[in-house]
Amino acid sequence: MRIRSLFLAVAACFMLSGFLSQNANAQTIYGLWRSTTGNVFEIPYAPGNSFDMVVTYTNGQRAVVRGAWIRGMRGSQFFYVAGQSRCTGTFSAMRSNVVRVDCNGRVSWWQRSRSRKSRSVAYAGTWQSTSGSRFTVPASRGPFNIIATFRNGQKAVYRAYWVPGMVGIQFRYGNPAVTVTYNPSNPGVLRVVDARGGVFWWRRLY
Repeated sequence: MRIRSLFLAVAACFMLSGFLSQNANAQTIYGLWRSTTGNVFEIPYAPGNSFDMVVTYTNGQRAVVRGAWIRGMRGSQFFYVAGQSRCTGTFSAMRSNVVRVDCNGRVSWWQRSRSRKSRSVAYAGTWQSTSGSRFTVPASRGPFNIIATFRNGQKAVYRAYWVPGMVGIQFRYGNPAVTVTYNPSNPGVLRVVDARGGVFWWRRLY
C-alpha cells in the first residue's frame, strides 16, 4: 500500500513538473527579437494561442503581423503570415533565446534582445478604450510601439515616447499627440486626452 502511494505521489510530481514547464515555455515568445534579415520583431504578452507582433523593417517601416502557436506545439513552434509567405518559427532545443524561422524555404534566425512580460509592469498590458478601440502597451523604459486594434478589426502601430521625467506614468503617441496617463491609485484605468482636449478612458483587459 505504501509503495502504491509513493508511486502515485511521484507520478503526480512528474505531471505537475510537466505542466509548469509547459506554461513557462509558453512565455518565452514574448519580448524583442532581432532577425538575421535585419528586421526586428516585438511581441507583447497576450493570453491564448494567438498574439500580435510589431515588425520594424530595415527601412524603418512598421507593421502589425498576427502570429499563433501551432496546435499541440505551444511554447515550441509558431507561425505567422507576412505578405505572401507563411513563416514557421521553431525554438532551439539548446538555446531558448534563439528561434529558427522558415518562410517558404528561406531560413533566418531570431536572437532574443530582451524579454518582456507585460503583466510585471503596472501600465503595460492590453486596454479597451471608451472609443471602442483596443490598445496593447509593452513594458519599456525607452520609446516603444503601441498596437491599436480598431472596431473594424484593422490594426495600426504607433510610436510612443515618455513625457520627460514621467517614465512609467505618462506617455504620448501619434501626430497630433495623444497623452496617456497612468494613476497608481487606480491601476485598472488609463486617462487619455487627445490633441483637441477630448477625454477617453482605457480599461485593462489583461
